[in-house]
Amino acid sequence: LPLMNDLKGRSAVLYKMIVSRLLFEAALEEKLVTKEASGGEIAQATAKLQDRNFPAPPPPSEADARAYFAENKDRYAIPEHVRIGQILIAVPPEASDEVRTSAVERAKAALQRLQSGEDFAVVAAEVTDNADAKSAGGDLGFIPLIRETEIGKLFASLATGEHTGILNSSRGYEILQVTDRREAIYPEFEDVRSKIEKQIQHTE
Repeated sequence: LPLMNDLKGRSAVLYKMIVSRLLFEAALEEKLVTKEASGGEIAQATAKLQDRNFPAPPPPSEADARAYFAENKDRYAIPEHVRIGQILIAVPPEASDEVRTSAVERAKAALQRLQSGEDFAVVAAEVTDNADAKSAGGDLGFIPLIRETEIGKLFASLATGEHTGILNSSRGYEILQVTDRREAIYPEFEDVRSKIEKQIQHTE
């Protein structure tokens, strides 16, 4: 995949170079510039040729723009966010079985405290191995809720204030809590109308 992307990028650059060269030669032929012209003069001349020979499509009708907006509303929205609390029991990748067993016992003890009614932030402040979040009671702040991902599905399934069980992650063992939610914010059509019109023009 990286190789394909690299080839596509090189092809795009080569295509632009060829188009620029052809436009320059056409500008010379029409005596819009000379071979000694500056870069700015060449750019103006080739832009003039492009506008004349490849005019931009007319702006879409309001009905078309509104239909596009209705179909692509999520693209212009501020996505839904959730605020996450975390208790992390860190386990290094090269950890021994003994270390892993000890970490599991710590995670189980933390979960038991939560299930007995202790405040998540209090337990996190005492237990978590995430030094950056420890003083904030495990608070990781708000993150976008991408419902198509596995972690997004998990957060979407939790009510505010609800926490997970013990999760096995690349960092060790985690217990996560959804502490707050912000619904997605959708703009009005008029707020993004000019952006939509340009988007449609560029895809025609």
